[in-house]
Amino acid sequence: MLDYRFPKIHITERDIKLFDLLFQYKVATAKQILKYCYKGSSLNNVRYRLKRLCNVKLVQSLGHKQGNDLIFIYSLTGKGMRFIKERYSGYSKNLKLKSEVPDHDLVLLDIGQRLKRNEMLENYLTENLIQANPSFQDHKIFSHFVQIRSDAFVNFNFKTKQFRVAVEYENTTKSISRYEKLVSNYYLSSQVDLIFYFYKEKSIFKNICKIEEMNWKSNQKKFYFCSIENFHQDTNKITLENCIGNKIYL
Repeated sequence: MLDYRFPKIHITERDIKLFDLLFQYKVATAKQILKYCYKGSSLNNVRYRLKRLCNVKLVQSLGHKQGNDLIFIYSLTGKGMRFIKERYSGYSKNLKLKSEVPDHDLVLLDIGQRLKRNEMLENYLTENLIQANPSFQDHKIFSHFVQIRSDAFVNFNFKTKQFRVAVEYENTTKSISRYEKLVSNYYLSSQVDLIFYFYKEKSIFKNICKIEEMNWKSNQKKFYFCSIENFHQDTNKITLENCIGNKIYL
């Protein structure tokens, strides 16, 4: 077992798993950290461990309002990054260790971790892994995902074909012009085959479908949608549906 010595604390393999999770997703709650990094422990033990990691400045905490509750959310520090730097050598450009939109990124964490477990999907890359990888900036394939600023990338294996998929999550409705630009960028990209689009508000789905129908009617549909409510309710499978009723089951 890994046992890194550090003043006042021994860094274990599970701590390294936490650092890696926070590097990839930028933010996590104590409950998520328990679920994905310290399975078999208790929430109180995880909170105590996080407090110790914060005390030595390997992790930082921030109060965050979630609904009517005030909770702590956690991010990696530059000091904590040193423990996983060998895995991400050269990752520096556009690297963000702290989330600017926690409500968005906390949901993406659950989406990403669940997609990673699906046998039909492989090579899941979060936004941080896409944006901070220097070799992706001019890459034939990944430069498209960098420029569009996709929330994530994943390969989708279906029957005998493999599809390059952008993963997106939207929790609040934006302007029509923003969706028009997003939809246009994805349809004009030859390297993005599909978009798995998770949304919170029904109006987001309706707006994108309207744009697809108006501007990209003759094209094969790229966008497949899943409401975040359905994502959480159905723990056995993820159902994504395009604007004309075709479905993908994961």
